[in-house]
Amino acid sequence: MAIYATWDDVVATYEQTVPEEHRPRIEMLLRQASAKLTALAPSLPTRLTAGTLDPDLPGALVVEAVLRVYRNPAGVTQQSTGPFSRSLGRDAAHAEIYFDPDSVKALLAGPDDLSSGIGTFKVGIPCPVPSLSGLDADGRYVYTPEVLRGFL
Repeated sequence: MAIYATWDDVVATYEQTVPEEHRPRIEMLLRQASAKLTALAPSLPTRLTAGTLDPDLPGALVVEAVLRVYRNPAGVTQQSTGPFSRSLGRDAAHAEIYFDPDSVKALLAGPDDLSSGIGTFKVGIPCPVPSLSGLDADGRYVYTPEVLRGFL
């Protein structure tokens, strides 16, 4: 089984210091997150071996999922103590390994599926193209199909 991130990746990404006694839990979360990501995108190990996928992409997803559980193990959405209260985002409320569906979809997309969204496109109305014969041939009596009347 491929593990896409390591203890050092989590420690480098986390905004505070991570105690060494938390290492077994974090390594277990890393294994669980890697297994779940492989189940969601079975082609990952093959694509990583072939070199067609940057290893930092699945690694970042795994670290993000592990830190989400590490920061908020109970999955709370609000905390309040005395006059202070804190609200957490919807994504932070997951107490288990969770991957954003859009991130997994982007990871599954091949290079042909990705687009920068810049370019040109043509919009056309599908309709039959009549051949010029009979009265239409001289150009004075051009037939416009009923579906196109009002569009032209």
